[in-house]
Amino acid sequence: MRLLWAVRMDWPAGDHEFCCPSADPEAAEKELAGVARYWARGPMRPRLSVVRISERDLNLHTRARKGCRAPDCPLP
Repeated sequence: MRLLWAVRMDWPAGDHEFCCPSADPEAAEKELAGVARYWARGPMRPRLSVVRISERDLNLHTRARKGCRAPDCPLP
């Protein structure tokens, strides 16, 4: 099982998603800054954090868990 670091975006409606997977936490922190700049201008702003996530869970979220609200997903 390959572990990655990713940006977790928690939306006001209670769902979340992951983006910008990276091999190390420093790269993920840089991605987080870019994601924050992108969403800073919009009317909806997700709460952002960097989390460690397995490649399998990341792929599962991108394919089958759109709008996920499961409490067992990786947290910061």
